[in-house]
Amino acid sequence: MEAIEKATDIEKEIAHSISLYIFNKKEAFPMNVELFPLERAVVGGYRIDLGADRADVEKMLGSGEQVDNMVYYFGSKLWIIYDENGTVSYIEVSCEPESTITPMIYGEDITKSDADYVVQILTEKNQGEIENENGYAYAFYNLSVGVYRGITPNGYKELIEEMKVNGDPVEGNPDVEADFWRSTHWNTIGIGVRDYFR
Repeated sequence: MEAIEKATDIEKEIAHSISLYIFNKKEAFPMNVELFPLERAVVGGYRIDLGADRADVEKMLGSGEQVDNMVYYFGSKLWIIYDENGTVSYIEVSCEPESTITPMIYGEDITKSDADYVVQILTEKNQGEIENENGYAYAFYNLSVGVYRGITPNGYKELIEEMKVNGDPVEGNPDVEADFWRSTHWNTIGIGVRDYFR
């Protein structure tokens, strides 16, 4: 009986390891990442609490790829920042339109929501201090929510003008189309523990 129980435990361990491997490799599998400011993220059904121990996170998501105090998952589409005590301090998600991961906050799909609209929602929920990095990034202090984009609408306009001056093709240029999307949407969104930005 004891041998059977040990075998069953080993089988469970192997099955869990395989499921974690598949979970982290399923690039083509659509998955929502629901963000609940100051509380948690729900990643494909797994609840990751802000302040959770790293060991508990790894039981659900696996070890990921570590760079300093950050651990990346799903081809760097989601990353978790740990504090000096090894607990979750920040969870950030890529919002790129081609990603199979869909970040959600307050019921909104960030990949389909205009950047200004997202700022409006977060401003109403934040009810307090906001840091604006010239339109490239916002930090909502009371929510501990951060958003970032690599190019602003003004930056996009300047890019187009420069391309026209240089004689570079604009119409039908996939890079131009991608830059337009990135200028009007947030490229990443993240949630942190209370006072993360203070």
